[in-house]
Amino acid sequence: MQKTSKFRNYIALTKPGISRMQLVTVGIGYFVGGMATMPTFSAIVPLMIGTWLVASGAGALNHVAESDIDAKMERTKNRPIPSGQMTENAALIFGAALCVLGVGVHFVYVNHLTAFLSALTVLLYVMVYTPLKKRTWLNTLVGAIPGALPLLGGWSAATGTIHPIAWPLFIVLFAWQHPHFYALAIMYEEDYGRGGLKMLPVIEVGYARTSRQTLIYTVMMVVASLFTYFIGLMGPVYLIGICCLNVMMAWYAIKMAMDSTIKSARKLFFASIIYLPGWFILIVVDYYLMPLLR
Repeated sequence: MQKTSKFRNYIALTKPGISRMQLVTVGIGYFVGGMATMPTFSAIVPLMIGTWLVASGAGALNHVAESDIDAKMERTKNRPIPSGQMTENAALIFGAALCVLGVGVHFVYVNHLTAFLSALTVLLYVMVYTPLKKRTWLNTLVGAIPGALPLLGGWSAATGTIHPIAWPLFIVLFAWQHPHFYALAIMYEEDYGRGGLKMLPVIEVGYARTSRQTLIYTVMMVVASLFTYFIGLMGPVYLIGICCLNVMMAWYAIKMAMDSTIKSARKLFFASIIYLPGWFILIVVDYYLMPLLR
């Protein structure tokens, strides 16, 4: 077993990849929500700090809740707790402190609605989604909710409320997580099986239901992403770009449904990784290019 520094162990607990995604997600919600209100820069600093603290704390609490599972899986057995480099109590205190501090930052320096959404994200992720992974394949559906809530948190930070036009953006992010995580579950099917996780590819013979769920939520994602244009939230630059991204995702989702192989699942997974930042970039580019095209 390779020893690592305490600092690196604490960093590993925060799940940096997920934390970064949450920062980008809350940032785009803040950006789109602030298109009309033009919020000040001072509001985004505590929003980002609080979001990082909450996302990192939730990641640490997830490490504690799943330490027994992580010990059984090849790709997670070297995490700080199952490898014996950190105790569950230390990780629990660390994670809880970050979550409380993050929600507190949002409550004091942003607004009460954003703080509520941050607290709700932690509760759904740690106390609902995480236990469900051992019980039902519907954990992916439930987990997609806290995965998309930061976008609404960003919107509420910019506007103080959640306008109905924010919901199509939420649906895009909610739906995107299904092809992303179903593809990942196929790639690590054996590992998830060893850990006792009830991911859909693990509990079914073949990938028929997994492919069907992937196609359903890909269609939902496509429709919601186009809806933002038709309600006037986005412009033609966005429309052209999102159509290209949607064709890419639909192609690989259909291909996975037809092939039902790990290779096709891996291609869908990487397509989803391209889709999300591409979607974010299109929103920003469209906003700044539109005045030049008028």
